[in-house]
Amino acid sequence: MLFHRKFTVRILFGIPVALVFLIISGLYYCYIAGYIEQVDTTGFRVFVYLLFHLDLFLTSWSYCMCFLTDPGSVPEFFNLDTLNNQELIEECVESDIVFAKSSFCNKCQKIRPARAHHCSVCDKCILRMDHHCPWIGNCVGFYNHRYFVQFLLYAGIGLFIVSMSCASLLWEHYGDGHISTLFGGIVGFSLALSVFGMGIFHLWMIVNNRCSIEIRYLGHYNVFDTGSRMQNFQQIFGQVWYKYFLPIPIKPKCGGINYPVRIRTKQGSVILFEEFSG
Repeated sequence: MLFHRKFTVRILFGIPVALVFLIISGLYYCYIAGYIEQVDTTGFRVFVYLLFHLDLFLTSWSYCMCFLTDPGSVPEFFNLDTLNNQELIEECVESDIVFAKSSFCNKCQKIRPARAHHCSVCDKCILRMDHHCPWIGNCVGFYNHRYFVQFLLYAGIGLFIVSMSCASLLWEHYGDGHISTLFGGIVGFSLALSVFGMGIFHLWMIVNNRCSIEIRYLGHYNVFDTGSRMQNFQQIFGQVWYKYFLPIPIKPKCGGINYPVRIRTKQGSVILFEEFSG
């Protein structure tokens, strides 16, 4: 929401973001008023209470990083690289070359690298664009896809804690509880299933080196799949293990411009280009 050219559009982008914070605050109230204030917080409940607040901190942190981070724009210096082995390229499967090559954006009037797509809402090309998400007021792209997944997973865990806690209290009192307890149990569980499920789906796409746009047209063969799920994962999450869990900036492995690709030849063998951006 901070990166659109027009100020009025940035304001409009901020409305869904404010709504998300309102929902988080409402569910937090349900957990405190509908559960914590209704039970004795001792033993295991103290542990869950502390775990919930840690998860809430990580959820809010990763969410802020989603909309505060530029998803990645095509740099001004980017241009077509000259292919050194044109004869070999001509022997490859044409559809693989199309996906792995740079292209020209008619709207931006500039060359863009492979996997970059034009977002009509943000009005610019986004590196490794997954989709435009109105709930973060931003595109999900190369530089903030990791934060987006972290947010979905942490939010899903927090929602499960709220819903299970409220549901257990309703069970103990045979459904007779505070309205916030009922709201936290029903709404929390419904949101938990959808949010956490979406997080798992995005994690699956990352380990298979796909994004939402590519699922629609890339077909059964994925030229960007390195063959190693860990290498695919590290392209977005980096190589430092503890940063997998923290929404802190990392130095991406491929920079959002050049990606390792596997292009089939017409004879059926596979050729690996470590940096192919033509």
